[in-house]
Amino acid sequence: MYTVGKLSKQFKLSRSTLLYYDKIGLLSPSERSESNYRLYSEEDVERLKMIVRHRAAGIPLDDIKKLFNIKDNSVSEILSGRLKSIQNDIALLKKQENMILAVLIDEVILNDKTDFNRTTWSQFLIDSGYTDEDLREWHKKFELESQSEHRLFLNALGMDEKDVDNLLKILNLI
Repeated sequence: MYTVGKLSKQFKLSRSTLLYYDKIGLLSPSERSESNYRLYSEEDVERLKMIVRHRAAGIPLDDIKKLFNIKDNSVSEILSGRLKSIQNDIALLKKQENMILAVLIDEVILNDKTDFNRTTWSQFLIDSGYTDEDLREWHKKFELESQSEHRLFLNALGMDEKDVDNLLKILNLI
């Protein structure tokens, strides 16, 4: 049997979180000790593992509670709903990312006093979470959408035509 303290340490949850789960009926202890301490069984621990897993996926507590109480395909409806929500959030963030990059690209092209050069631009994208593969894909997309703007942008970063041609060769674009 597990106490609230042992569970909170094992799952890195606060004591108050476990007490709240009990209060809302999401995870109630199987037993109480003579001193009225909450005691959790192995089955309770498995249930808590599922709760933690679902919370990590961003599923609200009310929906997790529903998941434990249903036996039909409503489980997939709840999970599909969460997945659609995540996909919508990602799509919105991608649009915002593209808008910000477009503004920054315009800033580099139009403003000779920009702080960006080829090194700082690449570092900016890496710091923003881009991988080397993402950088290659970004350049490919930019080149395919507008060769002239892409070249203008690269020139504004301080790359001469030879550097631009070398980059495009590396990317297999010429």
